[in-house]
Amino acid sequence: MKTKLSLLAICCIFALFGCGKDTTTTPNNSNNNTTGSICFWSDATAANAGGISVYVDGNYAGYYGVYSPSSTAPSCGASGYLTVSLSPGAHYFTAKSGSGNSWNSTSFNITSGQCTTMDLYL
Repeated sequence: MKTKLSLLAICCIFALFGCGKDTTTTPNNSNNNTTGSICFWSDATAANAGGISVYVDGNYAGYYGVYSPSSTAPSCGASGYLTVSLSPGAHYFTAKSGSGNSWNSTSFNITSGQCTTMDLYL
């Protein structure tokens, strides 16, 4: 049953995010439980994309240029990736790479005290 629910959740996430995939939610290492976090990362398929600038809710959130060679999500706050703290609730992002690729989300949810990872893949 747990596996079926996990598969259903993964399918819903793919349907919501299109070209960005929201992966496992893990506890936020912060003691401040009034916010949650999202860590933007890319696997090796995006290594030729150049650095990636990320905008959350229309505001510049930051830039990263590190790619996971193992296609495994980094820990939130990992060096070289972009982790953003946000208030709980629905948010959206856009991202642009140095080589002209772009990503757009419909929305993603932040949960207080949790960190979600978002793989921006080509």
